[in-house]
Amino acid sequence: MKFCLRFCVFYLLSMIQFAWPNTAPADLILNNGVIYTVDAKQPWASAVAVVGDTIVYVGDEKGVSQWQGEMTRQIDLQGKFLMPGFVDSHSHIFTGGAHINDLLLDSTADVESWLRAIDEYYRKNPDKDILMGAGFLASRFGLDGPNRAMLDAISPDKPIFILDEGMHGAWLNSAALALLDIDADTPDPAPGFDYYKRDQSGEPTGYLLEGVVWQALEKLGAATLEELTEGTADVVDLYNRYGITAVFDAGPWEAEQSQLDILEKLEHSNQLTMRFKGSQYIDSREDLNTIVDEVLSLKKQTQNKPYQIDTLKIMVDGTTESRTAAMFVAYQGEPNNLGETVLSQPELNDLVARGVENELDIHFHALGERAISYSLDAIEAAKKQHPETESRFTLSHIQVMGDEDIVRFSSLGVIGQGSLLWTVHDTEGEKFLTPDQFDRYYRYQSLLDAGARLSFGCDFPSHGGGLNAVAPLFNIEVGHTRQAVGQPDAAIQPLKEERVAISDLLYGYTMAGAYQLRLEDKIGSIEVGKKADMVLLNASPFEVDAYEIHNIKVLDTWYGGASVYSSN
Repeated sequence: MKFCLRFCVFYLLSMIQFAWPNTAPADLILNNGVIYTVDAKQPWASAVAVVGDTIVYVGDEKGVSQWQGEMTRQIDLQGKFLMPGFVDSHSHIFTGGAHINDLLLDSTADVESWLRAIDEYYRKNPDKDILMGAGFLASRFGLDGPNRAMLDAISPDKPIFILDEGMHGAWLNSAALALLDIDADTPDPAPGFDYYKRDQSGEPTGYLLEGVVWQALEKLGAATLEELTEGTADVVDLYNRYGITAVFDAGPWEAEQSQLDILEKLEHSNQLTMRFKGSQYIDSREDLNTIVDEVLSLKKQTQNKPYQIDTLKIMVDGTTESRTAAMFVAYQGEPNNLGETVLSQPELNDLVARGVENELDIHFHALGERAISYSLDAIEAAKKQHPETESRFTLSHIQVMGDEDIVRFSSLGVIGQGSLLWTVHDTEGEKFLTPDQFDRYYRYQSLLDAGARLSFGCDFPSHGGGLNAVAPLFNIEVGHTRQAVGQPDAAIQPLKEERVAISDLLYGYTMAGAYQLRLEDKIGSIEVGKKADMVLLNASPFEVDAYEIHNIKVLDTWYGGASVYSSN
């Protein structure tokens, strides 16, 4: 009886027609579709009407016909699957713009494959003064990481600079080290965390970790403003192609001083065809006294713009593959290595409190269990100091998490943000984490069961998956299976119970992302009064085989009712 009652209520809600008063014909009507609205009040529809950039009707064929006018453009969706545009809640589009034309390695490949790819790139690009690339997985090389001798065999004279898949490490040849004046006498800013890997004689091996990577890139000379703008425009086009209509930029690496100029140029040329929220980040205690003022200045400068930079990004720890993510238990084979935090707990507490006092949203980079716990402690302390705060908090990456911290996400109102691509079986990570830690990877379903809100983003270009892995549908398949895409026999990343339902993954990539960006009243669902950001797919993620989700094609993407991508 209860089931029948629930079904009847759901059916009646699905039949309700939602519309604004019909005062003018629609500019655009999409009809004859399978429309998944991500709106609990009306989950499904078959037709949508748009006036200007706003949805004015959601319902059926009969109801939408009232919005037809002489100048209305009508598109027959032919039974295809329409849903809200995807919201990518953690990317680095400026950094992606700087490197979109560089060599991209497949992080799942082996060392020999990477060396062959680098050698081929070297031979095909004789005019490049410096060979740039990204995508290697540091753990493939063992505890010592990659070394310069491997690259010297390819090019002893031309500098080679390869970022790792997470962009927290870099692999250089001897020519690049010489160009940067990195030698045995070069000091490590933070030994064991932000440093140059060295051999027994103290000479740099060619493996750089954390902050020194970005110091080196800055010294090499950043791309020009024009190059960064063109590259970022290419990234926006790429995101539109995959149905993404809103993005959170989680740190403008290589564009700290130019992100405002880039955004202005893109907006002026009508190339910023997605909603943008940005941040300014801190990855060193040297910036503790200035970072809040920097974010406040950017927030003020963009408050009346079509894009906003209003979030404080805090780097709390490093990465597991470089064994700098902060843990409570030492890495296997390194009994003295618990990873590191960028700031002490008191420093983190003080910074978060100052951010909250200034009404900033705060986005944390926290992979290790200790970093996650420290971040939640800082949020809890800040909320006790400022119980009426409206600041929103997001913990990104959240790779290894303790049982006791799961419920804290919900109780503290913290958003858990993840890159679903990374939930494939981590063969290398299994070698240096304890079995218990390995079983506490990416606990997305546990967080949902505890009532937490989850958002998702690809972390391009720091994701190690190439351009295809930018696609939300690629990521959604991995989040659903915890296996390599298209491979039902592939190893499953423990725990199997952490697999997430398609409906929850779609919600995370739409409404939850919109909430993180403070745009939940404008986007994230197909509802009357919201902006017409929508994506048309050739198949339903609910109906195809789980291992075919990554093959679903984006047919069209609309941003504010305007077409920004069409497969035709």
